[in-house]
Amino acid sequence: MKSLFTRWLLVLSGLSSTLLAQDVASTSALVSPKRLSEATIVTVASEGRTLDLILRDLEGQTTYTFVYSNEEFRQLRPSVVAVRQPLLTVLTSLLKPVAVDYQLVGNQIVLSNEDRTIIGRVTDAATGEGLPGVNVTLKNTSRGTATDGEGNYRLTLPNGRVTLVFSYVGYVPQEVTPGNQTSLNVMLVADDRSLNEVQVVAFGEQRSRDVTGSISNLKASDIRLNTAASPDVALQGRAAGVQITQAGGTPGGAVRINVRGVASINSNAQPLIVIDGVPVLSSAFGAGGVSMNPLAEINPDDIASIDVLKDASASVLYGSRAANGVLLITTKKGAKGKPKFDIRYEEGVNSPTNRVNFVDNGADLLNLYKRAAQNTTRTGLTPVVPNLSNLLPTGILRGTLAPALDNRLVDSTTLYSSNTNWLDQVLRQGRFRQASLGVSGGSKRLAAYASGSYRHEDGIVVGQSLERVSGRVNLDYTPLAWLQAGVNGSANQVNVRTVPLGNSYQYALTSALPAYPIQLSDRSYFNGIANGTNNTISIGTNPVFFRNNYSNLTATFRSTNTAYLQLKPVSGL
Repeated sequence: MKSLFTRWLLVLSGLSSTLLAQDVASTSALVSPKRLSEATIVTVASEGRTLDLILRDLEGQTTYTFVYSNEEFRQLRPSVVAVRQPLLTVLTSLLKPVAVDYQLVGNQIVLSNEDRTIIGRVTDAATGEGLPGVNVTLKNTSRGTATDGEGNYRLTLPNGRVTLVFSYVGYVPQEVTPGNQTSLNVMLVADDRSLNEVQVVAFGEQRSRDVTGSISNLKASDIRLNTAASPDVALQGRAAGVQITQAGGTPGGAVRINVRGVASINSNAQPLIVIDGVPVLSSAFGAGGVSMNPLAEINPDDIASIDVLKDASASVLYGSRAANGVLLITTKKGAKGKPKFDIRYEEGVNSPTNRVNFVDNGADLLNLYKRAAQNTTRTGLTPVVPNLSNLLPTGILRGTLAPALDNRLVDSTTLYSSNTNWLDQVLRQGRFRQASLGVSGGSKRLAAYASGSYRHEDGIVVGQSLERVSGRVNLDYTPLAWLQAGVNGSANQVNVRTVPLGNSYQYALTSALPAYPIQLSDRSYFNGIANGTNNTISIGTNPVFFRNNYSNLTATFRSTNTAYLQLKPVSGL
């Protein structure tokens, strides 16, 4: 009866049936303290040892195993001396002073922290008023709470050394270690730093508190999170009201930037791009149906910030060219002090997505073509392809479809019986690698920044690649308090190799029959046009032949050098 009562007690207390399954004939899953004290006698002396070592000693004298996950337990040094004492008495003397609880389950003794509750109030340091909605969290955990309307909070904490984080919008976050306190009041200080940050505007720089226009800003740390060749891709999802659309997967390919939608009838919504005060080419360029992005020439690691001007204030300096917004790109400058080196190397892969599933068997696709031609002819419709037999390799289909249709399909095993997946032949996993080195430093009057970088990227289409070598030097010289001069210079060499991705190549890729082989018996590439089919690229051309015989190389060298002289004869001018 006693054993049955214990089992019902376990079920009612919420313990899982798994624990019940661990029962043995003579011992219940949850060992009572009384039974443990009667059955187990131990001898232990702490002698300055850690709790971890003491528990190992107890494991050697008993049949029990101690289970604990808190690493702090290993460092505790409790004080206890016991000679032939019950295990229950020893555990109480050992663990209670260090606020550690335990539970006996089967042959395991599970240790855990004793929770405690802390209360307090969060107020404004200037006014003393309570702050509602302040987040109070246990650092590096998801445990937390929020203050009520009066700024009061209540939170359960584990014993041991913990850190509380108090955070609130517009206030400086504060971290506090409460120790053994059960009550903790905290005062938060208003954060004025965000209002005093400098914003780049069309006509210079202003503090954020003085800016009335709409500006989005990206710092160098945000830009470096992006691995694309072009820095403007970093704006994607990070600038409100700015829409970034990539035209394709070509390395360094064109990017369409819309600031607050399309602002012209012909959808030419590209904003004006200004680098260190100099407007640069904004429109895409290229050949062979592939448009390239001019910003792909710039090393993203050289950029200190990107500011997007969205409203009419952008037109103050740049006029109608700024009707679609302005991208102000500011490159890094030197800083006073010892030289600081920034060395970075990154490597990654790109994979094609949303691949089209084609008919696996070439013969099956030929039968589908034949059935389509039959259905079209029988219903009296004008065939989309008037003479289908001329568009297939000679001998696969014979006869003229109209007015009479030959139903014979020649045995293709003697001709072309390939099952070619053309996407597998022209697509691949792209790879990129980039190495860059930057150094900045200066003296009281002179500050300098210099960098160099190399990037090589292979696109997801075989034959596409980008290679970029870039260098930059920025010098700032301040001989007098009211006089500053500087030079910004950059040189970039970009070589982009592409395959023609216009209509001809796309038709060949999506319409080439799986029955076509990649190569003939003489190892030459099969080409539908050359091997007897009609001069229709969409069905007659081998995409691999097309890829290997047609390519474009766009080589661009651009050097931009500017100098400035800044005079401030009157303070505040």
